[in-house]
Formats: sequence, structure tokens, C-alpha cells
Amino acid sequence: MKKNVQFVLLSFVIVLMIGCSRPTTDVDVEGTVQVEVAQSVELTVTALATDTPVPTTSPTFEPTAADSVAAATAVSTPLPAETTSSSPPNGGQMTRRQLFAALAEMNTAVIDQVTAAQDLLIVDPALNDAAWVADVTTIMDAIHTSYAEMVAFEVPAQGRQAHDRSIDAIGVCDAAATAVTTAVSAGDEAQMRLAEEDLSNCIHELVSLNSAFTQGNGSRDADNTPAPTFEARGCAGESTGFVPLIDLGTDTYQGFAGGLYPGGLNERPAELEAAGLALADEIAPINGRIVILSVGMSNTRHEFDTLIEVAAQDDEINPEVLFVNGAVSGRASQTIDSPTAQYWELVDKRLARANATAEDVQVVWLKEAHSFPGRPFPDDALTFLDELRRIVDAIGQNYPNVKMIFLSSRIYAGYANAELHPEPYAYQSGFSVKWLIEEYINGELSENTPWIAWGPYLWADGVNPRSDGLTWVCDELIGDGTHPSDSGREKVANMLIDFFKTDTVTRDWFLNQ
Repeated sequence: MKKNVQFVLLSFVIVLMIGCSRPTTDVDVEGTVQVEVAQSVELTVTALATDTPVPTTSPTFEPTAADSVAAATAVSTPLPAETTSSSPPNGGQMTRRQLFAALAEMNTAVIDQVTAAQDLLIVDPALNDAAWVADVTTIMDAIHTSYAEMVAFEVPAQGRQAHDRSIDAIGVCDAAATAVTTAVSAGDEAQMRLAEEDLSNCIHELVSLNSAFTQGNGSRDADNTPAPTFEARGCAGESTGFVPLIDLGTDTYQGFAGGLYPGGLNERPAELEAAGLALADEIAPINGRIVILSVGMSNTRHEFDTLIEVAAQDDEINPEVLFVNGAVSGRASQTIDSPTAQYWELVDKRLARANATAEDVQVVWLKEAHSFPGRPFPDDALTFLDELRRIVDAIGQNYPNVKMIFLSSRIYAGYANAELHPEPYAYQSGFSVKWLIEEYINGELSENTPWIAWGPYLWADGVNPRSDGLTWVCDELIGDGTHPSDSGREKVANMLIDFFKTDTVTRDWFLNQ
């Protein structure tokens, strides 16, 4: 805990010192960046050393409200003496590597601020508590300051594209912070939730940028490599040519057979089906409700929020079914794959707000993704498989009455204009789910693992209809090409509701008899 808080403090001090110096820049003939720093300002340089890894994800820690506010106000905290220097290295020159690292540090500071805000807004919202409101306001002000400092940070021509993208991304956070402050001041929890969602989503672009900066810094010759580029696929990426798993059957993708289940089949094997039917007979209200919990990241959160809205108007659904959205924006698979991950504390708070407990959860819809994959297939899918294996084990440990976990892989990502989780990884993640279920069928998973099976399979090859007619057109995703738009969310919500209404192991307890 202490180490993580120190990291947050260091990040904020770096932002202040870089921003307050307001350096002017020129480029010499060797391609390094000349930085003139006011003599009265000490620029932290050891944190930007060429061999220092650039953070690409937000640190995992469990801050209290006091920690969150300390992080947000740490800009006035002096650095230890050994971390400061009176001038930049190389006789006043900042190399390209150091420039990328500086931008990444500033981005990471905002990621930390947003993470701290999430812990206040999601875990313990207290709109009537003046101290809580003051804490939230302090963090929102820190985000505003970070945005102003990023805008003021001057860079040479070669770094302007990366700098502009950072300004745009932090600008989204800045606008969301304003909306949060307005909603909190008005005591409007509904608007606060919407603003918090926008605030959480701005993390993705910042992490994407940091990933690009890391790639640019990845070699010994990084100081002479071109600045990272950000090519948008956009609506032109309407097809990959990949065959959906449900249509691939016994044919193969890079040597691996299709189908949702072994043998290229899309139906559950008899033994798995029989076990599911037996468990279905055991599902009955606990404390007056049958809790279906969603687990996952931002896409899952958006889609399940829409499901809750749609289900509220559907008289065919058993009124004893209670949907609880446990998905949290920015929580990719690598951040929740431990039973003690902070994510599960957020989920428990969501349950408590719905007047439910961990013991009430009987059914889980799990939809996750590994953020910023970059390894070739099947290595990327195997990494995600390892994480899914740990996640279902964590569910079994944290929610002792869970009887069923239904998994879905990602929707189409060919329109993505960032590296958060584009194709081919969205398609290939379906193999991870398939292989996990095969391991369960073969008795290879932990004894804590509940019964698991496929939920709705959501991937289709863009505008190319799969065998059941499903497509994904560009308008069904928002501008980043990664997250579903309102129509895309509704499509997934309806697919999930239809699944619960018609599947043999869910319909008897899901439908209003």
C-alpha cells in the first residue's frame, strides 16, 4: 500500500514540475529535443531515465478516501533529494525517449487520479456527506490541473502528434470531471453515474497512448526511432475474413478447430448438459431473489446496464430475478484475476447497493478481455485463457452459492481505432473461452470452479452475416470502434435476454411462470 501511494505521489510531482517549468523547445540536428528550464525550477530526471519502464496500466491498489485525496493533492509534496537534479541530462537536452516518458508519466498521473475518483464514486458514494463531496471536488480539481499542465507542456514538431493525442484524451477526462463536479454539487446521483462512466472510459485512450509510447521506447535506439503513429481503422474495417466459431465447425483457424464445444459442435455435450439441468433444479430465491451478476470491463458494463433497462419492461421475466451490474470500466482481465483483487470489493459494493450480498449470487455472466494484447496467436489467447481460469476460480471463492457461469467473448472490433482490444484479438478471444470450457469438461479446473458454459456468442465478421444473420455495422459502435453504441448495447442486451429465456438450463427459473 505504502509503495503504491508513493508511486502516485511521485507521478503527481513529476506532472507539476514539468508543467510549471513551461519549457521552450527546439530540435538540434541530431534529433534530440532542446529544453530550456527556468533556473528556479528543479526538473525531476531520474524518473525519466532511458531504461525506466513506462507504466501502461493504472497501478493496482486499495486506497481509502484519505489516500485518494492525498494522491490528488500530492503536487505540493517535495520529492526525496536523491530523485531531483538541477538540470536535465545531456547538457540540457531531452531525448525523444525522455519526451515519450514524460508524456507517459503525465498520462499515468491522470490515470491514477481517475482510479482514485472511481474508488470514491463507485465504492462509497455519499452525496450528503460534506467531507466526501470535498474529497471528490479535490480530485476533480487535480484532473483539471493535469489537463492545464499538459496543454502548457511545449514539445517539438516531431512530438506534436503524440502530445495532441494526450491533450485530447485528458481533455475527455477534464470534461467528465466537470460533469462529475456539477452532478455532485447538485446532489444528482443519476447524472453523477453517467459522468463517472465517461470519466472511467477516458482511461482507455490514455493507456493506449502509453502503450504506443512504450513501443517507441522499446529498443536501445529508441531515441532515433520515429514517433509512434496512431492510424485509425474506422468504418473502413468492416470485415476481417475470419469465420465465426459457430460457423467454423470442424474447420480450423491457424490449426485450431471451431465450434463452441469439442468436436466442432455448438451444442453442450450430454454430460455438461445433464449437470446444468441438475443445477437448474436447485436454483431458487435466496432472501427473496435470484441474483444474476455481470462480471467484466466497460463493454460488459454498458451492455448489462442496457439489459437492466430492457428487462425492467419485460413481463415475461421472473420478478424474483435481480440483475446486478458488477462490471467496471477499465477493469480488464489482468486486473481482476485474483480473488483479492480490488475489483471484487467494487462488485460487493454494487451488490450492497442492490440490497444483496455475495451469498445471494447464483448466476454470473462473465465477459472480459485482456487489454492491449500484442502477442501472436495462440500465445495471446493462451494468456487470456490463464486469466479466465483464475477469474472463474475467484468467482467460486468469493461467491459461494454461484451455480452457473455463462461466458461470452467480445463483439466485433474491426472498426477499432486504438490498440485497447482490436482485431484479430477480439475474434481470437473466443478460442480462450472455448478452451476454458473444454478444460472444465475434462475436469482440469479447480474444485472451486462452478459449472461453466457458453452464454451468447457475440462475434460476427462485421457486415458479413453469420449463419444466424448477426452482423456488426459501424454505427453499432461509438467513435473508438471498440465500445458499443446505444444500438450495439441494445443488440447485446437482447441477445442475452433471449439466451436466458430459451436456454434449457435457465428458462425454467428465469421466466415468469
